[in-house]
Amino acid sequence: MKINQLFYVFLLLAGLLLLPEASRAQVKIGNNYTTIGSNSNLEVEATNGKKVIVNKADGSMVIETTPTSTSASDKLLAVDGAGKVVTVDRTTVISSVSATGTLPVAPYIRLEGTFPYQTNIGYNGSLSSTGTIKGLSTTFSNLINYNSSTGDITITSPGVYFITFSILPSNLSTAATQNDVCAFLVKNGALVEVSCSRSQDYVGTTAVLTGLYKFGANDILSLRLSTSSNLGITSNYLPKVSIYKMSD
Repeated sequence: MKINQLFYVFLLLAGLLLLPEASRAQVKIGNNYTTIGSNSNLEVEATNGKKVIVNKADGSMVIETTPTSTSASDKLLAVDGAGKVVTVDRTTVISSVSATGTLPVAPYIRLEGTFPYQTNIGYNGSLSSTGTIKGLSTTFSNLINYNSSTGDITITSPGVYFITFSILPSNLSTAATQNDVCAFLVKNGALVEVSCSRSQDYVGTTAVLTGLYKFGANDILSLRLSTSSNLGITSNYLPKVSIYKMSD
């Protein structure tokens, strides 16, 4: 009896050794476990026939998935909220690309124009003694709204933004011996940052405010000005503003 058992074991081992190396390297798990592709090292098959396949030659992995339409051509792989691999119609992605074929651009806006001298607003860096800059022209913009009547700048997409805001007098008279300027960035009525400068002897001075700031959706920004000078003429400041979204 023992001799017969040993003989059968010997035959089994001999048969395994005679099998081609490729056959010994193949493993099939799940549905149809007796059938495996000739180019597969490993296959995991679901009851609907879809498989995860590891290629024998290069180790690459193929994930078969049920497409959202009758054809799987021109589909992109994505992961849904439940962590499942799904296909996305290519036209869904194309619709978010601009007509010129470029990728969607981030929100931005550039404003510039003129603003009358505010010689009676005190130079003290206080938000309570500022004038809101209004009536600027929009040079170009995308997904940031500007109301020239109120000076409100509305952020529509939350994220981190880069802002540069400068104010320069258009001209000065020889009577000016002092010219002080403060530039204010305000969000939802609260001061975010202020930058001030001072010059003397009728030399123009520019207040410049730059930096990275995080804003939420529907935050309302305003740009304000505080000055103190004896310019002796009626003229304008020249504000220029650029706002650009850097990241989420």
